[in-house]
Amino acid sequence: MSGRHSGRLAKAGHFGVAEHPETCSRLAPRQLNDEISLAKLELKGKANSWALPALSLALR
Repeated sequence: MSGRHSGRLAKAGHFGVAEHPETCSRLAPRQLNDEISLAKLELKGKANSWALPALSLALR
């Protein structure tokens, strides 16, 4: 294999997700909540950017 995929990270003490299920079970809900919050903020920003043009078209 090439040097990049030779597994040297695992030898240096870095482990994948499968080795720490308790950490994943604790962090996954937080990450999901963060993703939902970011999506809401993005939608709110898009709604605000469309509000003024929509209002101007409605008043014509």
